[in-house]
Amino acid sequence: MKSFPECLAEVVPLWGLDEFVAVNPWLGQTHRPFETVLREREEATGLDHLPGQTEKAAVTWHPDRIDTVLGPFLGSYYGTPVVPPPWKELPLWEAWKASLPGSTGWESRRRRALKKLLKELPPSPGAVIKSLGLDALQLLGTLPGWAAYLRRLEWPGSPSESGPLASLAAMLAVLETVSPEPVEKLSQARETWKRRWAGFQVQDEQRGSKFRRLVGPALAENPPQIRAAFCIDVRSEPLRRVWETLDTTVATDGFAGFFGLPLSWSNSADEAPSHHLPVLLTPSIRLKASVSHRHPSKLTTAGTPNFPLVELSGWWHAWRFLFPERPQLVDPYPGLEKGIQALPREEKLSWAETILKNLGWVDRWVPLMLFVGHGSSSVNNPHAAGLDCGACGGQTGEASARAAAALLNDPETRQELQKKNIVIPQTVLFVAAVHDTTTDAVRVFDQEAPESKRSDLEKLKTALKSVQRNTQAERQKLVPFLTRPAPKRARDEAEVRPEAGLAGNSVFIVAPRSATAGKNLEGRAFLHSYAPERDADGSVLELILTAPVVVASWINLQYWGSAVTPRLYGAGNKTLHSRIAQVGVLEGNDYDLKTGLAEQSVGYASTLYHEPARLHVLVTAPLERIDAILKKHTAVAELFDQGWLLLAARDDSGAWKLRRAGVWVHDEAPRDR
Repeated sequence: MKSFPECLAEVVPLWGLDEFVAVNPWLGQTHRPFETVLREREEATGLDHLPGQTEKAAVTWHPDRIDTVLGPFLGSYYGTPVVPPPWKELPLWEAWKASLPGSTGWESRRRRALKKLLKELPPSPGAVIKSLGLDALQLLGTLPGWAAYLRRLEWPGSPSESGPLASLAAMLAVLETVSPEPVEKLSQARETWKRRWAGFQVQDEQRGSKFRRLVGPALAENPPQIRAAFCIDVRSEPLRRVWETLDTTVATDGFAGFFGLPLSWSNSADEAPSHHLPVLLTPSIRLKASVSHRHPSKLTTAGTPNFPLVELSGWWHAWRFLFPERPQLVDPYPGLEKGIQALPREEKLSWAETILKNLGWVDRWVPLMLFVGHGSSSVNNPHAAGLDCGACGGQTGEASARAAAALLNDPETRQELQKKNIVIPQTVLFVAAVHDTTTDAVRVFDQEAPESKRSDLEKLKTALKSVQRNTQAERQKLVPFLTRPAPKRARDEAEVRPEAGLAGNSVFIVAPRSATAGKNLEGRAFLHSYAPERDADGSVLELILTAPVVVASWINLQYWGSAVTPRLYGAGNKTLHSRIAQVGVLEGNDYDLKTGLAEQSVGYASTLYHEPARLHVLVTAPLERIDAILKKHTAVAELFDQGWLLLAARDDSGAWKLRRAGVWVHDEAPRDR
């Protein structure tokens, strides 16, 4: 039998709006078959969990629903109300008791029953749940959004019996005892599960076969003049392809957008640091700066609906529509380059060597070597961080790109690298850049560049403007709502779809860039560069399979849940959102936090533009190398063997092998010609 903390640990965490990142809605269940988990959830909720169905469970509304009682309290406690309540500084359980009984909105008889019950119960939340004999996990299902946020506060550790998640479970237990929650009516699926699952598998296999045909053998590389490392994000793929097509002297690579630097950044000593790395990792490079910081107004974050707020603020917003704000000229990371170069010599050497090895850049020097992070432009968008870099913890990739370039331009670091037989020619300049995925503009940070490189950098900037125009034209043909000019989408406060985000993601390719160069992957592919001949010990492939692939699986499954079962795993309609500080959003009259993506992020004109599909991971590497890694990392192996992701690898003969239930089988799809 699981302990109380172990039960609470099964709650899937929800990151706040300032670091909104994708999460697998079924995190903690990946040791079980994907099919089984979806079927059980569909049977339990009456809501479809496979693509292609439209039937939904009926909702029975009741004026005394527990979420209507606890939701406003939690919003006041974790939000930024204009007038803070007197109990806001107390621990959550004590604060709730201090707010009672008047805050329930119940009639006097039940308020008296509530007060009497609280006097009889033990003082700690864990003891309350045990004494009432109720299922904590089932209780937390009443407010899954708030439960997910409170789980994040104790993640990745195990929740304590006196922590915020246990406190919420105790509150729900008390209210359930006094006023039992009404039960919703559940509908039944119209078709049998086996038939629907079989049909979905056929479509999935066809999709995988299509992508395998697009991945060819690795080809010899013509020496380029510019080499650029982009984030593996699917939105980078069209721009990379367009740039390489327009300029054959350009070669691009794909790597997780934090470029291997586990950074955290603080604007001041009293400000919580932002983490610029995947949420699965912990920062070890901590940089700080002292600058003024403008916080959002309490009117914006205290629960006012976003779109009515534009109307409430009147002519000020009309002025901003007529005269859009100029780009922010204040450096968000002042002193970052000096900070990274001031690290201890041994630490700089270690990070620099790791970056170059993992990117496969050693002895592949060219005059300009770029680190291209990415971010997104939009306004009046609480989930804006979800359009930034997931590999950077929901931040833009600017800090990571600038830090990586500054590190490898550092004379002391280059001198130390020579002792490791890594000699970077003096003619090589590392440059940071940021790709705006809304407008496809690429900003180049060349302030510190020597005079000898100015001409080359100006040519680069001019070329990138042509790349932007061509990439935008391609996106507009592919996605119906992107026909409106990108700059207008980026600054329009009424725009609910500034860009398509990662919609359509369905394949993760681990191969040399030459294996996919020139192939139109339609912005659906995570492209991670990998040269097996440069990875004799398999350490680079191990890093790829255990970090970027896992993060990509979270993205893929979040899009699945938000598209297929939006009521449980989506965020509802953006036009009805009310923001609670940096905690999350509510939709309309709902009192629970929304956990996934808004309907505008996956659908348009009453149809889905995101096609729900399991992520296909295609790897160019020896099978025995992959097997050794999966044997060592059983949690990653379960993603493939239990059917959450699909894995295929190209063996030495050039044929694809598919891993199914832990066994490699031959792929019958045609070979490359």
